[in-house]
Amino acid sequence: MLLYDIGKTIQKQRIAQNISQGELCNGLCSVGTLSKIEKGDFTPKRNLADALIERLGLSSEQFNSPVGKEEFERYIIECDIKRHSEISNVSLEELLEKYKNCGPMDNLEEQLYLKWKGKICKENKIDYLLQAICKTIPDFSKDNITEYKLLSCNEIDIIIGIAIFEYNSEKKTQQAKKRLNFLMRYLRNNVSNILQTIFIPIVLNQISGYEEDEGNYEMELELANEGLMFARQGIRLDFIERLIFNKAVALLKLKHEDEAKKLFIQCLNIIELKGNLELRSTCIEGLKKLFGESFMNFPKTLW
Repeated sequence: MLLYDIGKTIQKQRIAQNISQGELCNGLCSVGTLSKIEKGDFTPKRNLADALIERLGLSSEQFNSPVGKEEFERYIIECDIKRHSEISNVSLEELLEKYKNCGPMDNLEEQLYLKWKGKICKENKIDYLLQAICKTIPDFSKDNITEYKLLSCNEIDIIIGIAIFEYNSEKKTQQAKKRLNFLMRYLRNNVSNILQTIFIPIVLNQISGYEEDEGNYEMELELANEGLMFARQGIRLDFIERLIFNKAVALLKLKHEDEAKKLFIQCLNIIELKGNLELRSTCIEGLKKLFGESFMNFPKTLW
């Protein structure tokens, strides 16, 4: 991890991209606070520094921000939440309560908390997600697709969650696709390759799945391949097994059964290695629908 003067870095990147202070900090902090940060007269909390850096299209993982004890405790819980499926005997609800009870939350900490609540709650999901996005984009409208110029990683993640809810729960197919297509344009044109490898696979996994639902298997295959290309460039390999599954379904529907079966096996092996039991169950249910019980005869060697 590289060390930079965070204020000077923000100022340099902002000026190079012809972004005003008001545009960059809108919903995050006041122009006066940003001015102090850029001059080195004020040290921002980690989550504010991260959001400013990310709105400039950079990965906050490239930068160090000083943190206090409470911030560090919250950061450790954030890491646990992100990998909660690997932590035995600890529910995501328990981790969220720990996060909340670390002390008073600022605006960005509340946004993160509401985002996670929206992801895990079966009821009021969209209410939590809308509350979360409005923390930093107060004029966000669920009924209109606004093409925002600057977004932090949390804002991108929340908008993805809203689109998924629109598609799955509200059956607003075209609105969800428009929202995700906006995000694809934003990610292609406005962020670094590091952020592209994180978010483009997530967005293309959703869009390719929607194309499958509409019977557009060639488009599903094309989008899944593009998502895999970005996923393989990254270090996290998030969503790679989901994209492989989508690609395999498209190939199966396009009458390439042998190639599809190899990819299904690869998908299951990756899921087994990651130890994601919930995703494994979902994958097996999908295979049962496609092949019946005969999928149990697939060879279980890595391809």
